[in-house]
Amino acid sequence: MPRRTAKVENHRPVVWVTGASRGIGAEIAKEFASIGCHVCLSARNKRELSSVVKTIIQRGGTAYSFPCDIAHPHSISQTAQRIRGQVGNIDVLVNNAGITVFKSFISTTPKEFEDILDANLYGHILCTKAVLPSMIKSKQGWIFNIVSNAAIKTFEGSAAYTATKAGMLGVGKVLR
Repeated sequence: MPRRTAKVENHRPVVWVTGASRGIGAEIAKEFASIGCHVCLSARNKRELSSVVKTIIQRGGTAYSFPCDIAHPHSISQTAQRIRGQVGNIDVLVNNAGITVFKSFISTTPKEFEDILDANLYGHILCTKAVLPSMIKSKQGWIFNIVSNAAIKTFEGSAAYTATKAGMLGVGKVLR
């Protein structure tokens, strides 16, 4: 009788981390690289992004730089297409990029509200829309929304930031 062996999966997941040039995003990218994933890092600051990619590669990981401003829909769609073309289908999305100002509600200008909403909420929604169809088609994939404690707790001087983080928490619940 022939012996059955388990099929070995050779696929290394492709992970897209937004806001990966520093802080939480950079550390998340490094961790995914340390477990063998192909990590695609996005952020606005090309120099800081390149530095994180270089660190990952020096540590033996696989990383790619994809400069992207998630406040701009065209930048998101181009980046998702470039990742798919150069690295492969995106298996994991980490919506991490974010901006804020810490001002009173009255002092926060309409432009500041718009910028924060575009980057922290609408940008994350568009990144999710860019990867979700292929995840549904392949019946696999993960989307992580880094929402902050501000999604559930009130902090003085953070109305716009709190609104965006609570919004992403709600979007994530709907998608689940």
